[in-house]
Amino acid sequence: MGLYSFKSPGPDGINLRFFKDFWDMFKVELLNFFAEFHRNGRLTSDFNNTFIALIAKIENPHRLADFWPISLVSSLYKILSRVLANRLRKLVSKVVSESKSIIVQGRQILDGILITNELVDDVGRLKKELLMFKVNFERAYASVDWRYLEEAMGKMNFPFAWRKWMMACAISASTSVLINGSPTDEFIFERGLRKGDPLSPFLFLLAVEGLNVIMNTMVDNGLFCIKDNKDTKYMTHIRHHTCISIVP
Repeated sequence: MGLYSFKSPGPDGINLRFFKDFWDMFKVELLNFFAEFHRNGRLTSDFNNTFIALIAKIENPHRLADFWPISLVSSLYKILSRVLANRLRKLVSKVVSESKSIIVQGRQILDGILITNELVDDVGRLKKELLMFKVNFERAYASVDWRYLEEAMGKMNFPFAWRKWMMACAISASTSVLINGSPTDEFIFERGLRKGDPLSPFLFLLAVEGLNVIMNTMVDNGLFCIKDNKDTKYMTHIRHHTCISIVP
């Protein structure tokens, strides 16, 4: 399943080693839980509660930006999320563009970097003009609009049941921040995806695919293109060299 036994537990205080050691005792209840979720597609906030731990990026941090916020998800939810993520992993390459190279089965995270380097080298060697821009997804990861995400999955022809399952995982979450080991009052998320949730990277890939659709539409309509200096023809093959590296 790809879940480590001794990862930090969530609010339930139980790590995954507990479920593995006592599988014979809990397997019937766990399978019943999966069957109920499969039918109804609902999760309560108590079940999907998390702790946010602040991990220092640097020595002697002074600002909130000096910390990485990591969600400590409950073990039972993590099992559910991993099952959905493993199934989604098998088909995500069919619904996202070839330019996405991270966490997509059969692709390597360095593919985008290597293609970009080759493109820059070719432009320099041929002495052509080049316009490049870098998109920072760090803030976008935490601000994904859930209604947009659901609509994007609908455009990709995800079945209604699948959309209901994945949206239940996103919108049912509540959290508390750990301050010196003690949780604050619980609050509810209104948007965004949680770091630490096995399903989040795949949902983010689906959400960011909208950018690729917009770019291709602009190329098709001649709004974003390369103009040849020798004549006025627009070379829309830029699409084949467009690569986006996603680093949440």
